[in-house]
Amino acid sequence: MKWEKLFTTQIVERGYEYYCEGMVDSFEVTVEGIHGLVMGSEEYDVSISLVEGDVDEMSCSCPYARGGKHCKHMAAVLFAWSSQTGELERTSKWRIDNDEDFQSRLAEIDGLVEEADSETVRSFLKGVLAADERWYHRFCQTVKQVDDEDELLDYRLILDALVHEYAGDDGFIDYKEAGDFAIELHDILD
Repeated sequence: MKWEKLFTTQIVERGYEYYCEGMVDSFEVTVEGIHGLVMGSEEYDVSISLVEGDVDEMSCSCPYARGGKHCKHMAAVLFAWSSQTGELERTSKWRIDNDEDFQSRLAEIDGLVEEADSETVRSFLKGVLAADERWYHRFCQTVKQVDDEDELLDYRLILDALVHEYAGDDGFIDYKEAGDFAIELHDILD
């Protein structure tokens, strides 16, 4: 798929996840291009113009794309388009929901989770949450309600950890790392 080159690998992967999770809604292809609504933290409007079957211009109503960047919502709509045109089935890099390997993997995961006893699941989850601060905070948000002051403090800690991870000894984020930093920051805020 030629359009993949318009995105960073991480954005393409996130777009594919959104597509697989059924987050693309009201998808349509017209003579002018492609339009879709993608559910994220809210509903985002994506428009993509085509010239001779190739992507020309893209826009999305999400904050990340407002600066002219190509976002995961655009990628999700393009995966839906590629699926409709049959292009997605022809690529080996990405799998669609009815792909036997993909379905087999989901069945394997379901089986593993069902097989595992409660203590094994809890132990594994504790290890994941201890190893990754962002997953820890995401899990906290999912499991318990916290008041606004605690929530803001949690986000500040997450953001401080992210800046610390990308900042050099001088306290600045190197321009080579800025793209990855921006993607992770967007994911946190999203």
